[in-house]
Amino acid sequence: MTVHHRDILGRFYRALQTANVSELNALLDPKFVLKAAAGMPNGLGGVYTGRMAALQDFWGRVAQQFDVKALPVEFSMVEGRDVFVTGQYVGVSRVTGRSFTADFIHRIHIQGDSLTRLTQFTDTFQWNAAANPILVERADASS
Repeated sequence: MTVHHRDILGRFYRALQTANVSELNALLDPKFVLKAAAGMPNGLGGVYTGRMAALQDFWGRVAQQFDVKALPVEFSMVEGRDVFVTGQYVGVSRVTGRSFTADFIHRIHIQGDSLTRLTQFTDTFQWNAAANPILVERADASS
């Protein structure tokens, strides 16, 4: 991975961790596409097309529901402009107060100085267990 890619990704994850919207605006391409993992709680999973959709409709809603940080651990370059980032989400549900840790893989496409696409893979069970522990208790009771 190039120094340029590492710099852009470092800025991106710091901006996510500090909710620095102006920095995210600078880093995300206007046509940025975010594919959030199916099964995310409260209908958060799905495709968000456009920088503002990702910022408001996904990350904005996540921030309303969770106090969570994406903590990257490893970066691996694939196919020239794509980077796989592995790490963990560490957070707490603002509704239930339950904490959680969920592994993630982000596949990020970088073009020039911008992120153009992010595909999220994460342990949605952990997110859902924090957001709605009754669902988890029901699943445990039925098994």
